[in-house]
Amino acid sequence: MLGFRASPVRTARRVAVLVLLAGCSSSDVSLRKDLSAEDPEDRLEAAVEIGERRDAASLPELVLHLRVEETPFVRIGILRALARLGEPGGVGPAAVALADPEPEVRAEAVRTLAALGAEERAADVTLRLREDDDPGVRAAAAEALGRLGALPAIPDLIARLDDDDAVSVEAHRALERLTHRPLPRDPVPWRDWWDRWRAGAPPPESAVPPPESGSPGRR
Repeated sequence: MLGFRASPVRTARRVAVLVLLAGCSSSDVSLRKDLSAEDPEDRLEAAVEIGERRDAASLPELVLHLRVEETPFVRIGILRALARLGEPGGVGPAAVALADPEPEVRAEAVRTLAALGAEERAADVTLRLREDDDPGVRAAAAEALGRLGALPAIPDLIARLDDDDAVSVEAHRALERLTHRPLPRDPVPWRDWWDRWRAGAPPPESAVPPPESGSPGRR
């Protein structure tokens, strides 16, 4: 697993820097780490600081460095900073990171899109659930689809109830969140419910309306 592999000394230094930054204005860049620094841990600290301060003015800098950053754990840090900023401008770069070669980065990109409420990117997240070969990415995608309210992803979530345990758990939680149906983590009753819903005759207690004009994703 990739992680923020800072030494205890660096961790203490990062805490000290964040304490100092707490009293600084966003225009005071003299204390901020540089995303272009040679040391990747310094670049990570720079991304963390931007996210902690919610420095929206640094969004273009984050986007630029996400494209060119070579170290996976720094890319993860940049994505987390984008999530903390909560700016719409972070959606496109996070969507591009769904194709990152490192699965941990792809999973973080999925979580970033969910944190940004990027409902317009639900189809891209569904593709990660459907096709990604890493179970961690698929689990993150399942959770994100529940958070994004992605009703068209219901059949893909049902299909993942047969997946690795971590993926199955998240797919089940997402289905419960989307449908408010208290069904077990078993694909059989979910498929039965889905077939009835597509036929326009869901059980009375279903919270999801029947499809209109043959479109299962339309409310």
